[in-house]
Formats: sequence, C-alpha cells, structure tokens
Amino acid sequence: QRHVGGVAFRQDGATFDAVSITNHSIDKTTVFLAIANNRNNIKNENLEEDITLLNVKYSATPDLTTTGFYYDIQTLGGVDGNDSTTIGVRADAKVSDINIEAELAQQDQSTDAKPMYYHLSAATKVSQVTAKLGLEVLGSDDGKGAFSTPLGTNHKFLGWSDTYIGGNGANGIQDLYANLVTTVAGVKLVGQFHSFSADEGSDDYGTELGFLAEKSINNYGVSLKLSQFNATDESGQVDVTKVWLT
Repeated sequence: QRHVGGVAFRQDGATFDAVSITNHSIDKTTVFLAIANNRNNIKNENLEEDITLLNVKYSATPDLTTTGFYYDIQTLGGVDGNDSTTIGVRADAKVSDINIEAELAQQDQSTDAKPMYYHLSAATKVSQVTAKLGLEVLGSDDGKGAFSTPLGTNHKFLGWSDTYIGGNGANGIQDLYANLVTTVAGVKLVGQFHSFSADEGSDDYGTELGFLAEKSINNYGVSLKLSQFNATDESGQVDVTKVWLT
C-alpha cells in the first residue's frame, strides 16, 4: 500500500488496466508480477503509463518475512520528471512480543535525482492496547529531488490531514510517528501523532494529531475520523483541521 495501492478510502479509488501473475511454486516464496498501461486515479483521470511491478516475498520462518521489489513507472507523452524506477527491500520480523518493520529503497528519477527511502518501526501489544513507534523518511537527493510514491495509498501515511500526501517537494520529509490502537465495547479506537521535518536542511515543519473511532453494526459500518495539523513558520504550510463522518 505504501508504494502501490487502490486508495480504497477515497470515493473514487484508483484502478489499473493491467495483467498480473501471482506464483507460489517456489517453497515459502510468493512472486507477483504486473504490467499496466493505464492508471485511473482518484481524480477520475486516465493516465497512460507503462508500469511494471515485481514483488518477491520469502517467508523464511513464521516470524521473519523478507521482500524484494522493483517498481517502474514510465509516463507516455506525459510531463518530464514523472518517470521513476524504485528498487527496495523490506523485512517483517517478530522478536519476542515486538513486531518490527524495516524497509530501504532507492528511486532513480528522470531528473537524475536518486533519493532514498527509509522506514523503521516497532510495535507491541500491552493489555488491550497496541502501540507503535516509527520513523519514515522520503529522502532528498541534495535538494535535486525527493522520493515519491505516485501509485501509493498515500492518505494512509504522513498523517490524515493530507498536508504532505505528495511528500514535500525536493526537500523530502521525515515523519517520526506513534500510534495507539485498542477496542472498547466493540468500538475500534486509533490515536496517532506525527512530527514532521525536512530531510534536506531538517527544518521543523510541525506536528499532527489524529483520532479514529469506528464500529461495525450488522452489515453496516460507521466511522469518525479527525486530524489536526499544526504548522511551524518555516514549513510554509497553514494549520489544517479535517473531519470525516462515514
């Protein structure tokens, strides 16, 4: 979902005109390959793109999964600078009662920038509360360009206010975040905190708080989501409050 997703949260989710193959013939290994030539985005735009997605997941043990991926996007008759090739690795591990995620990727962009992506998080459950602490970096290549995820379910990351849904220009962004998740009387409750700063120059951009409450009732679901982004002066952003009732 971070790199490639359908953005199901939106009223008009993203889809791809594509052919995909999933193969399980190698023991403990899942190979996914997809080729697409058109993307229908959340703005109801059809974008002609040559997209190649390759993802190879190896489950070494029940507590350790490693993944290598290659995602290539070439715009057909589009705007210069949108083309990119991303190569990365990811590991999901469980050590005692702690779930660890670690990911590293590099992106080769048509602007000759080669920014990096880093993500490290740890989560554990205490009583009925799951707590997670992480650092996600959409890096900058000395201000020439920053790591981007144009195919991702970006609303899910970098805060629900969508202030940095497209990253932060050429300076990149660092997101130090914490999540708390629990269920009370059948109601799922989520609280999250984000602290944002630039990757290039490390300016402080501000903080965001998010809250979600949702419950399933027979065949229906109801949810309330709130987010509050508080900007600093150097961010060039404004404070943002968003409320969703669904």
